[in-house]
Amino acid sequence: MSFQELLNQAYEEYEMYERYKKQKEMAVEDIAGPKGICYEAVKVSGTKASDLADIVERIESNTAGIAEIINKTLDKLQCHRRKAYECLKLAPNTVGKLAVEEHYLKKKPWEEIALEQNYSREHIKKLAYECIRRVEDVMDKDDAK
Repeated sequence: MSFQELLNQAYEEYEMYERYKKQKEMAVEDIAGPKGICYEAVKVSGTKASDLADIVERIESNTAGIAEIINKTLDKLQCHRRKAYECLKLAPNTVGKLAVEEHYLKKKPWEEIALEQNYSREHIKKLAYECIRRVEDVMDKDDAK
């Protein structure tokens, strides 16, 4: 796997992690929110509304699978991040290296990085790609030895 592929994989896993977290939050909101709690519904026992224990039980059962997926995705993400940071040690400390870290490993938008560094979006991307190319060149030289 090339360094660029590793960075892309970390970025995609970060996106999946965020998506699953949002899905879990939505599941909790659907169950515990106003739509999930029907105060007017009559339970089998004859009382109205679900009690808190029922709500908690439904939340736990509906989010258990999502939580497991989140944990697996987070494990993969951390593994790829660790590898990427090891590879980034091969690059000099430059704005390009910072941009690579911020965008691919912390999922910060290019526009925000460019604004913070007082560069245009295109220039920040160019510096980042130069950094990636340098790391891949060093990795290729190390592999050739």
